[in-house]
Amino acid sequence: MQAKPNYSEFSEPQLVAIYDTVNCIDEYKDFYIELAKKLSATTIIDIGCGTGLLTYELSKQGHKLIAIEPSLAMIERTLERVYDSPIRFIHGGVENLDSLGALEETKTLNADLAIMTGHVAQFFLNDADWQAALSSIYKALKPGGHFAFECRNPVVQPWFKESAAIDATNHAAHIDWPSATNRRTVHDQTAGDVEWWAQLIAVNGNRVSYEIHYFFPGTGDKLISINELRFRDRNQLEKSLVDAGFVIEKVFGNWDFSLADSMSPEFIFVAGRA
Repeated sequence: MQAKPNYSEFSEPQLVAIYDTVNCIDEYKDFYIELAKKLSATTIIDIGCGTGLLTYELSKQGHKLIAIEPSLAMIERTLERVYDSPIRFIHGGVENLDSLGALEETKTLNADLAIMTGHVAQFFLNDADWQAALSSIYKALKPGGHFAFECRNPVVQPWFKESAAIDATNHAAHIDWPSATNRRTVHDQTAGDVEWWAQLIAVNGNRVSYEIHYFFPGTGDKLISINELRFRDRNQLEKSLVDAGFVIEKVFGNWDFSLADSMSPEFIFVAGRA
């Protein structure tokens, strides 16, 4: 029987403590900082902010930040670093934008920009939940506001273009994550060296379940996070945005602001509220 996702990388204290080390934001940090500058965004909503690395960087640029995160452990980790910051942190999911907006004097948050980074959009497994999230984001933006997020392009993922007969080890070796035979090692200032790698569990349609293994050589500890992601294609994502009322302005294919094509590694959407 297939194990259910536990997403323990977002809740297990030992994994939350090393999350920033394993999941560096350097790849996309400059993109979102530059995008916020280009859009002259004053108020930004960071949805699924995690431990708040990008949230804090945007705040330092002078933007007003509202950060939403469903994991209390991640928020607590964030507050250890930015306890004196003016960032407004909300514990909960994207649906909290509706109730939060109702409390504002204007009955809406009137944000200039909402962002959803770190491939958070792929954790919305059901179409109904994804569409509800888009609706909440749309209502939280001011007219002319923007929503930006990214998803991995499923076309370039090996499990969608090769036969199911290929075993999980071979799959893991093809993607940009390390495999059991090619582990990645990072050094955390507190935990020391950490080895981590991915192992595919199953592919069901456009949903992929996998394990992330973590090994701490210094203590011998081993931890596993079981995750599941949804890989929507570009047409599905575009339709979902249009159905929510957004106007798609740009779809970039990488973090250098190059436009997406069919083989781009990412689909980075910038959509506006009309």
